[in-house]
Amino acid sequence: MDNDSSTERKIQALLRLLTDPNPKIAATIQQELVRMGQTALPFLEHSDFTEQGLATRVEEIREDIRFSVIRRELERLLADEQSLNLESGTFLLARSAYPNLDVESYIRQLDALADEVRPRIHSTLPPEDASLILCEYLFREKGFCGNRELYYDPENSFLNRVLDRRTGIPITLCALYLFISGRLGIPCAGVGMPGHFVVGIEETDPALFIDCFNGGVFLQAKDCERFLTEAGIGFDDSFLSRTPNDLILARMIRNLISIHEKQDQAKQVERWHSLIAALERTPEIE
Repeated sequence: MDNDSSTERKIQALLRLLTDPNPKIAATIQQELVRMGQTALPFLEHSDFTEQGLATRVEEIREDIRFSVIRRELERLLADEQSLNLESGTFLLARSAYPNLDVESYIRQLDALADEVRPRIHSTLPPEDASLILCEYLFREKGFCGNRELYYDPENSFLNRVLDRRTGIPITLCALYLFISGRLGIPCAGVGMPGHFVVGIEETDPALFIDCFNGGVFLQAKDCERFLTEAGIGFDDSFLSRTPNDLILARMIRNLISIHEKQDQAKQVERWHSLIAALERTPEIE
């Protein structure tokens, strides 16, 4: 109890010192509060800061703490799993923008979507037939679609908002498809082509891919090659390989970095780069 009181007094004293007119002192205090992490967060969230400059500084500290927490959780996730659990990682990203996110409620939504379509998908169905049924369900019946009008809206990158709004960008719509197909036992994988993310249906010959951004249309390798060639990217067979989960998550983060760079939000770019650094365990991430 004494220790708790001592910590509280220290935090309150640091908060008072944030108003110091010397920018070096204020910056040092800010760094100390960030170092204290979640311990300081309740005081930052429930204190009344009336000065505009101070309110902005406190919000920066809150965000820095939240991202440091997310980074530590991401590092634990990477350490605990032989292969990163993409669903857990995707919800971690969502929590960076929505710190009070009820992740369990969104997991239940994914479960409910899978449960609703499950009776239509029999265990004897070939993967391409099961995938087609799931595409019809998600993109026709449920109305999930690509957000063409607001493609660079950062909310397209957060799975909770994709579920809320039923729209997103290629990588998050593909992630949604992977999470549902995984619950249904349909063998699929993320395929991170340059410039466009698709889902690969495994155990098919010829190879088949799903363009979730464009309503779940099926593509063959030649269609993907044509798309990349017409886009001026060129083609290599490796572009159609399964993408590891950590690289998928890194790509999601880089999309957000690109958005914030366009908006000249240097601090947000710095925070997202801190998560990229946590993911870069191997030289494979580009």
